[in-house]
Amino acid sequence: MKIVIHEGTSFFISDEFGDTFGKESGLYFQDTRFLKKYKLFIDKRNPIVLSSRNTAHFGSTHYLTNLKTSGMERNSISIKRSRFVGEGLHEDIDITNHLDKPVEFELSLELGSGFEDIFEVKQQKTKRREVKEEVKKRENKIIYSYKAPKFLRKTVISFRKSNDNPHLEDNRAVFKVRIEPKKTWHTCIEISTSLTEKVKRPIYSCEVDIVKKTEIDKEVENYLKKAPYLETDYHYFERAYARAKRDLAALALRVSTNKGSTLITAAGIPWFVTLFGRDSIIAGLQSLILTPAFAKGALQALADRQGTAVNDFTYEKPGAIVHEVRFGELAVLREVPHALYYATIDATPLFLMLVGEYFKWTGDLKLIRKLEPNIKAALEWIDNYGDMDSDGYIEYPDKSISWKDSFDGIVHDSGKIAKPPIAVAEAQAYVYAAKMSIAGIYNHLGKPGRSLELKKQAAGLKRRFNIDFWMDDKKYFALALDADKKQVDVISSNAGHLLWSGIVDKNKARSIAKGLMDEHMFSGWGIRTITKDSAAYNPISYHRGSVWPHDNAIIAAGLKKYGFRKESGRIIEALIQASRHFAFNRLPELFCGYDRSEFSFPVDYPTSSSPQAWAASTIPFFITTILGIEPNAHDGKVIIDPTMIKGMDYLGMHGIAIGKNKINVHVKKRDSKIYTDVQIVKGKLDLEVRQ
Repeated sequence: MKIVIHEGTSFFISDEFGDTFGKESGLYFQDTRFLKKYKLFIDKRNPIVLSSRNTAHFGSTHYLTNLKTSGMERNSISIKRSRFVGEGLHEDIDITNHLDKPVEFELSLELGSGFEDIFEVKQQKTKRREVKEEVKKRENKIIYSYKAPKFLRKTVISFRKSNDNPHLEDNRAVFKVRIEPKKTWHTCIEISTSLTEKVKRPIYSCEVDIVKKTEIDKEVENYLKKAPYLETDYHYFERAYARAKRDLAALALRVSTNKGSTLITAAGIPWFVTLFGRDSIIAGLQSLILTPAFAKGALQALADRQGTAVNDFTYEKPGAIVHEVRFGELAVLREVPHALYYATIDATPLFLMLVGEYFKWTGDLKLIRKLEPNIKAALEWIDNYGDMDSDGYIEYPDKSISWKDSFDGIVHDSGKIAKPPIAVAEAQAYVYAAKMSIAGIYNHLGKPGRSLELKKQAAGLKRRFNIDFWMDDKKYFALALDADKKQVDVISSNAGHLLWSGIVDKNKARSIAKGLMDEHMFSGWGIRTITKDSAAYNPISYHRGSVWPHDNAIIAAGLKKYGFRKESGRIIEALIQASRHFAFNRLPELFCGYDRSEFSFPVDYPTSSSPQAWAASTIPFFITTILGIEPNAHDGKVIIDPTMIKGMDYLGMHGIAIGKNKINVHVKKRDSKIYTDVQIVKGKLDLEVRQ
């Protein structure tokens, strides 16, 4: 059993014993593994696990007991390992003697560090490093360090506040423990992770009262306090919402900007605890009903890292929005291009879409004015760099990827992998939505001429797209155009993104809705990434038949936009039902595409991130879709157009922020009719409620 705890860019992967195991476990910070071996033994034997679990996203507790040894019968002692991660690790070990006589034994910890880069660990190709080990017996410390040109990492293991001092050896700490009857023995261990010569103690140290420690910072606390309150008779939805709200808080990450720092969501746990362009944008966009903080943070962080030059190594181009940011040795020393990595086709138009949605929800014209140079640069990237061959569509070469970024994610119906450069359908849709959205922004910036120009460009794109991507024989849109401008003809979930963007001609929408809800696409737990009757289909693949919650949330929103309310509700209901079967009612990054009729529960995908930002933000986005909220904060207007899903007769959302205003929305269903009550609890808004 794997247990993961995380805080900021720190995370610790252990087994149920609390020990490291296998090839990927250990303590990580800023994309480096600072501790790869950490194992506890009682008289040189493994203890027995009684119970282990996460106590918070940043903490876990492991209850153990002993096997029979030469000095003790089995189950003589209880061992409690309580740990908290954050820029290092703090662990309390408390051992209680349950006997009516003293016990004596050896408690040993085996230790080790290799300072591997996170990419090496994931790929299982680690290079040999000269790690220096220093034992400071008087200070009860073991220090590991590694130096390379322009790169330094240190791990300092300190034994503090202990009933006994350990005997320190190479890669080992040994305590000779004696515990009187019914008494408890204690030691506190601090593991510091340092990027410089000066070593900082972990966030949670032996002197800190963990119960009173805030999870991240005041801004996250404020978000949790002010996030809208949901009540509904569909209790699975309530549980999924509560988990999503907490997971987004747990994934909150402070990243630097030109003028300080800002709050974003990390992409996912454990391997993606960093800024990702696409992921942070979608999570920010989907969570706007909860808070604008993550959207604002994503805009600020990504604007500061927007491309300014042409760099073939990192795929940077002027105006491009960064895909991934890394801090490990390979990135710092430019052995991989990920210090600032721009290889993505969709982050730039999605950035522009987020600008528009953020403005609709907040009316924050001050930030929009600051972002105007970034908006201009992003639009220029679309026209000058995204469109590689000037055919009017943005396309990517081998290393500029879409969200279906596996090597075989873009395939023909025959199963043949599409040949790049590839123009994926949803990227064109994002460009359409981006230009329409920014056209509205330019009106507010006093540039009606530029607004009209963008609308004309968007209209032209829509007209061409509905011809070039439409498969007349299948009455569906192609997944992409390949290098030869041939349609990649597999039926895919990407068509739902087209509905969301508004690029689909109305006379084609019904056929798309029918195709999405076909039994070969809709598993009963959600929409598959590609149809089950394709030669390329594989229910346990990453992108060729699996179910992705964020994909489904976008599809549900798109279906409702085009008036397919029942179909939208079926998808939402399916995903909420699926959430029941995952730990903590948490939707994972993805799960397998097996039919609900064959499996009574959704089947886990083995390497799915959990929690994951755009999966967590799926739940609030479902609420946005159900309520049909269309805000216009700048003009003080909001439209409410609610629907209900199967199993739900009441939904109330209290404290929804529209700019500086707040509303409560109550929706009830009686005799197949929907009744809506909207209360303005702060400010003044022009309401339009559609029944």
